[in-house]
Amino acid sequence: MFAKQTLRAGLVLPGGRYLAEEPLAQGGNGEVWVGLDVKTGRRVALKTLRPVRAVDERAVEAFKAEATAALAVHHPAVVRTYQYVPDDDGPGVIVQQLVRGVSLASEVRRQGPMAPARALRLLAQIARGLRAIHLAGYVHRDVSTVNIVLEPQDRPVLIDFGIATPIGSQVVTLDMLIPGNPDYLAPELARGKPATEVADIYSLGIVLLECLMGTKPFTGMTPELIATAHVLRPAPAAPSTLPADLRAFIALMVDKDPTRRPANALAVARLMETWAHQLGVLRSAGAAAGG
Repeated sequence: MFAKQTLRAGLVLPGGRYLAEEPLAQGGNGEVWVGLDVKTGRRVALKTLRPVRAVDERAVEAFKAEATAALAVHHPAVVRTYQYVPDDDGPGVIVQQLVRGVSLASEVRRQGPMAPARALRLLAQIARGLRAIHLAGYVHRDVSTVNIVLEPQDRPVLIDFGIATPIGSQVVTLDMLIPGNPDYLAPELARGKPATEVADIYSLGIVLLECLMGTKPFTGMTPELIATAHVLRPAPAAPSTLPADLRAFIALMVDKDPTRRPANALAVARLMETWAHQLGVLRSAGAAAGG
């Protein structure tokens, strides 16, 4: 019953543990509130569907599937989900870690191209988070600069399990739409193929290119044109100032052929960490020589 009335300040969720305090964000489907865990005193995020969506059975089922996926994953670089509070008459509420910080998208817009060592260090942590998601049996499907939040001390956190799906699932919805952000969409998903781990690796590669270039690799007037570009146009090359081996590695991440991409997000993380260290050493050596 509580979910169809939507969250409101002072509302106590069933079970008495969580108290809604103030709205935080709202999207096309859902809304997020800041809440209080009265047992621990910890601030949390309370996510539910907007009332207009809470009466849609498909939206409710998708929301419950999101809760199931989010609860299955435990990693420092992935938003932590504490509990799902069900509601017999509605979607219920997902209780998650309250992530405070700026999105990677905002950081790139504000600063322009990111130092390669920093970009690789940040995204290596996200790659490790993706490995945890994949080991839990899911594909995130919405890896983007918008869904990576930088907490204090430059700690990245991947958020939003809204369209996560079991590995191998078809991604085209009943209305023939492909959910997700077209700016980061793996070409095989744009063609309606099953979702696998390497789709997330492709999206992470697009995120890395955006960080390095300061702009999105694929643009278009409509979401459909952007999705088509991922299928038909090669991704731009990484900056020529990077070592050739690193540029080749990034090119493999965003290869149109999913069988050519790195198959394991952990391997991607380790290579990113190695390159971040090497570039950091080279930068430090250059600064010392210049000084």
